[in-house]
Amino acid sequence: MIARRDILRARVAFGLALLIAALIYLPGLRGSFQFDDYPNIVDNKALDVRGKPASAWWDAAMASPSAELRRPLAMLSFAAQIATTGLDPVPMKVINLLIHLLNGVLTWLVLRRLFEMAALRRAEQAAIVRTEWLATGVAAAWLLAPINLSGVLLIVQRMEIAAHTAVLLGLLGYLAARRRLLAGMPGAWRAGMATALATGIGALFKESAILLPLYALLIELAVLGLRDGQGRLDRRLLVLFGVLLVLPGLAGLAWLLPRVLTPGAWASRSFDLGERLLTEARVLWDYVGWSLLPRLTSLSLFHDDYLVSTGWMAPPTTLVAAFGWLAWFTAAVLLRRRVPLAALGMAWFFAAHLLTATIVPLELVYEHRNYAASLGLYLAAADLLMCLAPPILPHARRALAAGLIFMFALTTTLRAQEWGDPIRFALSEAQRHPSSPRAGYDLGRSYVLLSQYNATSPFTARAMAELDRTAALAGASALSDQGLLILAARSGLPLDPAWWTRLQDKLRRRALGVQDISALRALVNCATSRDCAFPPEDMVATFLAALDRNPRSTQLLSIYADYALGVLGDAELALRLTGDALAIDPRDPQLVRNHEHVQREVGQAQETTTAPARSQSIGR
Repeated sequence: MIARRDILRARVAFGLALLIAALIYLPGLRGSFQFDDYPNIVDNKALDVRGKPASAWWDAAMASPSAELRRPLAMLSFAAQIATTGLDPVPMKVINLLIHLLNGVLTWLVLRRLFEMAALRRAEQAAIVRTEWLATGVAAAWLLAPINLSGVLLIVQRMEIAAHTAVLLGLLGYLAARRRLLAGMPGAWRAGMATALATGIGALFKESAILLPLYALLIELAVLGLRDGQGRLDRRLLVLFGVLLVLPGLAGLAWLLPRVLTPGAWASRSFDLGERLLTEARVLWDYVGWSLLPRLTSLSLFHDDYLVSTGWMAPPTTLVAAFGWLAWFTAAVLLRRRVPLAALGMAWFFAAHLLTATIVPLELVYEHRNYAASLGLYLAAADLLMCLAPPILPHARRALAAGLIFMFALTTTLRAQEWGDPIRFALSEAQRHPSSPRAGYDLGRSYVLLSQYNATSPFTARAMAELDRTAALAGASALSDQGLLILAARSGLPLDPAWWTRLQDKLRRRALGVQDISALRALVNCATSRDCAFPPEDMVATFLAALDRNPRSTQLLSIYADYALGVLGDAELALRLTGDALAIDPRDPQLVRNHEHVQREVGQAQETTTAPARSQSIGR
C-alpha cells in the first residue's frame, strides 16, 4: 500500500511538472519570429499554399533551404499552419510547446522503462518506487531545462523537437521489444521495425533522428549487454545493429567524406575542418555547463562571436578541453559496471552531438543542439547522485534535486519572458554579445519596426547606427547592409554610396551563406514591390560582385533573374540567368518553373508546350 501511494505521488509530481512547464512557457508564446524563422518560414513563399493547386503541397514539402534532405514533414507542418492561421508566430509556437510537452511525457515513459530494466539486470526487485521518482526527476529537469527553451520558442526548431518525438517513440518500441526478448518471447523483429520506422519518420523532420539506432546500441552496451533472458549474447541483436547502424553509417560516411574534405565545403565558413574540431572540444564543455548550471547571462540564441580555436594552445583552453574529454570517456568506461545509467548518460551526450560537433561544416554553436543531448547529462547526474553518494541522507538528495529543478524553472521563466518581448529580447541579446553580428542585426531590425519607416522617428536614427555598426563587424553577413539600405530607401533618406561598396566587397570576398541569400532576396522584394527605389547600377553591381565569387549559385542566379524581370524589365537577361541556373541543376523543379515563366515572358511559347509535364515529372 505504501509503495502504491508513493508511486501515485511520483506520477502526480510529474503531472505538476508538465503543468509548470506549460505555464512557464506561456509568456514566450507572444514573441515574434526570430533569426532562421525568416529564411525557412517567413520569406519562404512556397509554404503559402492558399489558393494554389494540390501540387503546391509538394513544393512546400521540398521548400527547406537548410538541408539536402529537405525535412519535408516539418515543412508540411509549417505550410498547414500558414494555410489555417496565416503567418502568425503565436499558433506556431503553441504547436511547438505542445510537442515539447508530449516529448516530456515520452521521456518520462522511456526513463521509467529504462530504470526498471536496469534494476532487473542488477536484481533490484524492490526498486519500483525509486524508479518512478528517478524518472520523474530526470524528466522534469529535462522538461524545464533553460537550454531547451530555444528549441521550443525558435519556431523553425520544430524540425529538431519533432524529430526527437520520433526518436523517443522508437526507443519506447525498442525497449518494449527488448523486454519480450529478455522474457524469452519473440521480439527481435519488433525491435528492428520500431527502430527503423521511427528513424525514417524522424529523419523527414530532421537528420538528427538517424542517431536513434546509436542510442539503442548505447543502451545495450551500458545496461542490457546485448544479452537474452539467459544471459547469453543475442546474435539477433548483432544483426539488427549491423543492418540499422553499421551499414548505414558506412554508407553515410562514404557519401559525406568527399563533400566535407573538399576546400569548397568550408568556403562559406570562417574556419576549416581542423579548426572546427578543435573549437567543438571547447563548445561541448560550454554545453555541459549551460545544461547543468545555467546562468541567464550565458544563455543566448546568438553565439556567432564564439572564439575559434586555431591550434591546441590558441586558446590554451582547447588543449584542456581535449584532455577533459579523454577523462570523460575513461570515466564512462570505468563507471559502466557500477553505475551503468551514468555511463549511458555520458555516452548519450556525446552521441547526440555526433552530427553537429564533428566533421559536418555547420556553424559552431547553437543551444538547441542540446535538446536530445541534455537528457544524457541529467540521466548521468541522477544516477551518480543515487549510487555514488550513499552517505547523503535521502532527504538531502531530494532537496538537492528539487533545488536544481527549481533553479531550472526560474531561469527558464526569465528566458521565456525575454523571448515574449521582441525589444527586450533584442536588447538582452545585444548586451550579452556586443560583437555578434546577428545580435546587432536583430536589435537594429527591432528599431526599424518601431520606426515604422518614419525619417523623423528617434528609432530610425538608432536603427541606422546599430545596423551600420553591425555591418562593419568581423564575419558579418549581408543582413545588416540590406537592413540599412531598405530602411533608408523606405524612409526617404539618402543612400550612402559607401554602403553599396561595403556590401559589394563583402559579397565578392566570401561564399554566400543562407543569410546573404536572404538579404539579397529582401533587397529584390523591396525593389519589385516599388517600396525601395534602389539605383539599378548599384543593384546590378551588387549581383555581379556576388557572382564573381559564387558563379554556380542557383539561388543567386534566380534572385538576379527576378530583379532583371521585375525591375529592369530585361526579359532576355532574366532568360539567360534562369537558363544558367537550370543548366547547373536541371532536376530542380523550381528552377524549371522559373525558366518556363521567363520563357513565356519573352514570347517563346513554342518552347514551353511540353514544359509543364516536364516539371511535374521532376517534381514527383
